[in-house]
Amino acid sequence: MRNIIPFLIIWCCLFGGLLFACSDEFDNQLQTDPEFEAEEIFNASAALDEHLYFLTMGFEDFQMASSDSLQLPGCPIINVEENDRKVTLIFTNQECPDGTTRRGGFEISFAEDSLPTMLTYQNYQVRQNTIEGSRSYLRDSSLITENSEDILVFDSFGSSTRLNLIFHHELIYLTDTLSQIATRGEATGRNLAGRPFNMQVAEEKIQTLECWSQGINLASVGRENWNIERQQGLTVRHQISYGNQDDCDEQAEVTLDNGQRIILTTAN
Repeated sequence: MRNIIPFLIIWCCLFGGLLFACSDEFDNQLQTDPEFEAEEIFNASAALDEHLYFLTMGFEDFQMASSDSLQLPGCPIINVEENDRKVTLIFTNQECPDGTTRRGGFEISFAEDSLPTMLTYQNYQVRQNTIEGSRSYLRDSSLITENSEDILVFDSFGSSTRLNLIFHHELIYLTDTLSQIATRGEATGRNLAGRPFNMQVAEEKIQTLECWSQGINLASVGRENWNIERQQGLTVRHQISYGNQDDCDEQAEVTLDNGQRIILTTAN
């Protein structure tokens, strides 16, 4: 009997190790489901762009809009702090014509020249995503340069995507009236599964004021390349393609590394 015990111990260790390895492999398979990755990168992309219209406004614009916030996307309550040159937008209006669901708010800080320098999220939720962190801007005429770190986008289950951003947002005018916002740049970070990624805007993303007026803040055109590291030496490449210049819709096409194409939408 004594001779059998060591063999039983060894057998149990081998079986337990095999079970653990299978379980770990199964967990990794779940975490790297390409369709989940598609939803994650689309949600992050959409969440990072949806506030851009507010950056086109100066401090005095918010002062004037505070008497009638219904004219702004999301119909926020506008609190203006003149001494500190800060504006806080609080989204609570359920009857707003803008169909985008927003909760919470964000604070925008302004320089002496009345141009925005920082946007800080305050328990802010857009659709099913919660965003945390502060975004830093430097505006020079019609170009807004962004250099932001540690922006968190949480999904409805509380898992987060962390992003570091270097973006350039160009304001395009037509006969002295703002017509479009064109965005280029790149991002790095880690995804829901803890894996590092990088993203490049391969084709300028363009948002139009016409679409904003319809409550649609998704890019009308543009393309992003997302590269996600699965393990050392193995990177998968996904692509997000936004519609065409003439459309105001709430969807984009994600082409996965395996060639599969998925249509995703921000519609509530």
